[in-house]
Amino acid sequence: METPTWSIVVVQMATFVVGACLLWFIAYKPIRRILQERRERIDSEQRAAEDSRKKAESLEKELTRRINRLEDESKKKSAESEKAARKLKDELMAAARKQALAVVEQGRALRKREADEMRAAVRRDAVRLSVAMARKVAGMALKPADQRRIVRKVVDSLPARLRG
Repeated sequence: METPTWSIVVVQMATFVVGACLLWFIAYKPIRRILQERRERIDSEQRAAEDSRKKAESLEKELTRRINRLEDESKKKSAESEKAARKLKDELMAAARKQALAVVEQGRALRKREADEMRAAVRRDAVRLSVAMARKVAGMALKPADQRRIVRKVVDSLPARLRG
């Protein structure tokens, strides 16, 4: 194997050092600057993401608070609606009872009026029958005292409610 001469080694080393320096200034510094910018952008985006996460958490808490408030309001309105419905039901039931009592009272009045009319009709019929009987009996040549006695006996035999 052949041993290199010192001049070749020195040239190669000088070439290496010059190449390394050139790479340092041409490639390494810009790559380092790009990596630093990338690191800063990543850190910035991570801070922005953390801020967004915190905002999202605060918005979530706000939404939860609003939802709870709306649920409470909904429960209150539901309770108020149920209370109003019960009140309306009670009012309607009271009005229905009042109307039912009025109908019952009208029925009683009508029944009483019809009963009175029936009694009056029965009295008229009893009087007609009594008069007809009295005429027949009178036609038999009874004395006036006998006629009065028979009429009084017929009237006394009538029920008390028909005598009026």
